[in-house]
Amino acid sequence: MDLDDTSEKQTENFKNKKMFKEHWAYDNIVPIWNIPNLDSVMLELGIIDRLPNYKEKGVVYNDSFPKREDGKSDIEKIKQLRDMCKKNKNTNLDEMLEWMLNL
Repeated sequence: MDLDDTSEKQTENFKNKKMFKEHWAYDNIVPIWNIPNLDSVMLELGIIDRLPNYKEKGVVYNDSFPKREDGKSDIEKIKQLRDMCKKNKNTNLDEMLEWMLNL
């Protein structure tokens, strides 16, 4: 979730899972967040060199996530991305990447 258009209370309730306390899948929910948003985090990490406009986002996201030449996921590059995210205080995307790597 991008947190650039949420109140401080909403942000905290999302990050600590209070927002989901009545949801049937509460025990399985792991909130993934980006401060202020995914675009800014990707820029901080050096994955993109400028913030995309609304029309460019789909292409930018697709082109930015690690793939091999055959179009399949590049596991080593995903691990590098996970490690980069782990060091960044503005996202916990590493948690989702770690989960995906362990499937």
